[in-house]
Amino acid sequence: MEYIPSLQTGNEVTQAFRLFLVPFGLDYIIKNQLFEYSAEVGKRLKQSLIELPIKFPHIYKAVRGQGLLVGVELADSLASKGRLVRDTLIREGVLVEIQSGQMGEHISASEKINQTIKAVPPLTLPQEKVSEIVKRFERAAEALTRFEKRTQKSYISLGCELSAACQAPFL
Repeated sequence: MEYIPSLQTGNEVTQAFRLFLVPFGLDYIIKNQLFEYSAEVGKRLKQSLIELPIKFPHIYKAVRGQGLLVGVELADSLASKGRLVRDTLIREGVLVEIQSGQMGEHISASEKINQTIKAVPPLTLPQEKVSEIVKRFERAAEALTRFEKRTQKSYISLGCELSAACQAPFL
């Protein structure tokens, strides 16, 4: 079995690397005021994304988060289809991940949270990219809307075919 060192082990080289890298990274973040910058850009991003549930209530339900850690909760119709939404957003060029919701019989309806799409852009995200991210979320919602319509049509036509087949006499 081959031994692969990680940052969690006591390997001397790894420990030395970690002791150098972590303080260097934190110094860079502090010197460049990336915490303050990300709070400012994140506020703008969240304010822009808040329009999504209004424009696309059948896709997005709510937006929440702090700084550049933003979550967009999926509408009830897509509550358990996070992978479909994530894949659509990735095709639009937005790197996101699915965060599980709080669902189940033991949770009251007011406390339920559908699957949420988690977007975590870099701390150095340029201000002008915020509108581009929102446009890509909108394009993904439009694509998902088209997909839902096609799916409903195919179920409807399948249902018509089935009902016609059921009414046909047996041979």
